[in-house]
Amino acid sequence: MLEQKILVEQSVLVGASIACFIEDVNVQVKDDFYETSKPLFAHFKKRVEETIGIVTNFVIEQSETKMAEIVLKKLDDIAKTGDYKKEKLLESFADILSECNREMRENVKYLRVEPISNEKVSDIFSEVADFYDELRRKIRDLDPSSEIMTKAWQAKSSAKNVGDEKFFEKIYADGVQPELEAFDKLKRKFIDKGPDWVDIEILAEAAYLAKIYLKTKTKLWLVSNDQHFVKVNVESKISEIVPKRIAEEFNVYCERPEELLKIIKHKPT
Repeated sequence: MLEQKILVEQSVLVGASIACFIEDVNVQVKDDFYETSKPLFAHFKKRVEETIGIVTNFVIEQSETKMAEIVLKKLDDIAKTGDYKKEKLLESFADILSECNREMRENVKYLRVEPISNEKVSDIFSEVADFYDELRRKIRDLDPSSEIMTKAWQAKSSAKNVGDEKFFEKIYADGVQPELEAFDKLKRKFIDKGPDWVDIEILAEAAYLAKIYLKTKTKLWLVSNDQHFVKVNVESKISEIVPKRIAEEFNVYCERPEELLKIIKHKPT
């Protein structure tokens, strides 16, 4: 069985750190990924002597910045419900942010902060940027709408009973709709708006660490909630193109926290 290390990306670190209750207005502020991200840190805590969880200073710094942004957005979303005045919610902003930062520092305690060679990562950065450009082109070429709709209509035309709409509906639900949904998600993440420099830097650092760990036959996971790294959450033939290509190119294996927790708990890697 391979040794393994799990590099925590900012969406997971932040996700596991934002959960607090505002007593003055009786409302809870919680990150969308808290329920799926926090259990992984409980696992890290149980295995703290093994230091399977790792992080970089860059991820920590970006998480601190992102934390304030997400807390503000959460307060804004709560205010939009009309039940609370935004001004009243913002009075609690500093206290909420302080509590979330304390929680993040607690989470980081169960991770090892890996040293990074900025010079070497800088070289890899351009490779990752080129990789994402190529991946964007591949995803654009994947547009399945024309091909699979043609196949679906051909299937309908070949049916004995041309008026059997249920036959076509089944073909659409089983084969057409999932592919269209998966492509739509990929299109929004990679074509409409591609990875930013933070995503590229994180993958560059992961690739740098993967090269080091490969020498000791250690598998590197990158745990993330970001679809610039992990598969889109639609079961289809094209949903896994992103993590598959990252693994092939950089020996970095990307997975969501809830799925990775199942893997490391129950399966050999």
